[in-house]
Amino acid sequence: MDSGSQGGYTADQQGTQTRGPDEYSITPVTIRQVLIAEREKQPNEEKLRVDGRITGTITLVAAVRNISSQGSNLTVHIEDGTGAIDIRKWKDPSESSDEMENKDDMIPNVKVGDYVRAAVNPKLNGGALSLTVLSIHPVKDFNQVLYHQLDALASHLYTKRGPPPERPGASTGGRAQDDMLFVAGENPTNDVQAKIMRALENNPDGLHIDAITSMLRLDRSQVQTEIQNLSDVGKIYDAEDNTWVAIQS
Repeated sequence: MDSGSQGGYTADQQGTQTRGPDEYSITPVTIRQVLIAEREKQPNEEKLRVDGRITGTITLVAAVRNISSQGSNLTVHIEDGTGAIDIRKWKDPSESSDEMENKDDMIPNVKVGDYVRAAVNPKLNGGALSLTVLSIHPVKDFNQVLYHQLDALASHLYTKRGPPPERPGASTGGRAQDDMLFVAGENPTNDVQAKIMRALENNPDGLHIDAITSMLRLDRSQVQTEIQNLSDVGKIYDAEDNTWVAIQS
């Protein structure tokens, strides 16, 4: 029997649902995209669809407007010019109330008025959306804000319209227009390495190789080769299980 797919899941021959590739991806979005995203009911759970695609982890870059403690979590109210939303950093449930982290332990160096980059996991319960913070870091360079906006736009257009055509006059093997969203530095030796470095610089906690492959929309073997090349020259390192990579400090 052929396997079928629906949404972000793939059904195997026994009818068991497994997660589709979109749910392991990291998607850059604006707050408005989250606010207007579809809510879809799946067996035993609900899923968020951004641009018609079930999402896993999403990234937001926005200004912090308020930080408040809710006992079991810190609620961070953020706004990016397209909308405003709350994201939550949960405290460790294994710790007693006396041992629970304070604000500076949970989100160090983040204060009201700062721009932050946050990776969050969207969850739905009865249609109500909550965004759990996986990582949050202050933005050090305002170019990261512009980069995120362009990245979110590129992801939106790719999902809605597919890959862009080649530039006029480009050969079959030429660079596509979306490559112009990335600026290669002097150190990387090719465009793929430049894209990998840029993705990692904007995700300081590191990225899974499958997430990098999904973000850059490249062949996994090509990404693996360039990751190894960057590692060999000391630009990146394997953080866990030879699959997570992070920029060396």
